Amino acid sequence: MQRPALFKFLMGLACAAGLLALAPGALAQDAANTTYVVQPGDNLFRISLRYGVSVQAIAQANNIANVNLILVGQVLQIPGGTGATPPTAGQPPQRRHS
Repeated sequence: MQRPALFKFLMGLACAAGLLALAPGALAQDAANTTYVVQPGDNLFRISLRYGVSVQAIAQANNIANVNLILVGQVLQIPGGTGATPPTAGQPPQRRHS
């Protein structure tokens, strides 16, 4: 009778260890999100290009129903993306000349 109880205990321990092993990955994914403060002249399309994330992904991450309506000063969560560095305050974004 001790073997089934020991087996159940060990299986439970293994499952708990597996769940703990998955937790850091979930935290790392959250840490990959970036915040962005909306500036005058910004729109979700420009922000999406800057960070390499779709407009829909930004809208979904921020519960934005109308993608044409964001406010100056609004703090947006930018999910994943390319990790592009936004321009610092006071510097306009670099424009490409064709």
